[in-house]
This record gives sequence, C-alpha cells and structure tokens, in this order.
Amino acid sequence: MSSHSKKTPYQGRRRTFGYFCCRSCKRTWNSGNSWANRGQKCKRCWRMIYPHIQRPLKRPTKKEKKPHLMDLCGMCEELEYSCRLLTQQPRRQRQ
Repeated sequence: MSSHSKKTPYQGRRRTFGYFCCRSCKRTWNSGNSWANRGQKCKRCWRMIYPHIQRPLKRPTKKEKKPHLMDLCGMCEELEYSCRLLTQQPRRQRQ
C-alpha cells in the first residue's frame, strides 16, 4: 500500500477502537468498530469520516456493548455484510 492511500493512523488487519470527529457538523464519537483505511458515516450529516486516533481493542463490559450500526460502517458497506463476523472467534469445544 502506498503512503498516499493511508487514511487512518493504524495500518494493521485487526479491528480497533477509533475516535472520530466530523469537521462539517462538529459531531464526535468513539467506536469499537474501526478498521485501517475505513471510515464511518456521521449520523448527523452522513459524510464518511475517518478516525483521527485508533487504539487496540479492550474487552468491553456488558454495560459498554452497543448495537453495531451497519448502515454507518464503511467496512460493512464494502463487505456487504456485518464486519463483526470477521472478528468472531470460533468457540473451543470442551473435552
């Protein structure tokens, strides 16, 4: 990948926690569904916004879990299915 196509700080293959700020309408949000070179649509003005900070994911508590809004997610839009399916780990069978 060439340097001019880097749209996000993180360039790995895993999902991250991203911090977003829409310059058009000044809306800010955080998301545990942030990917390298993928944005999310702003809920207010529907512009594609790329995260300005990305950090490794930490396991969420039940209180922190929120529904994934596929219609706002750039990765889901590209895949045409939920990006959460990419990161689900198969459960180990007990022996």
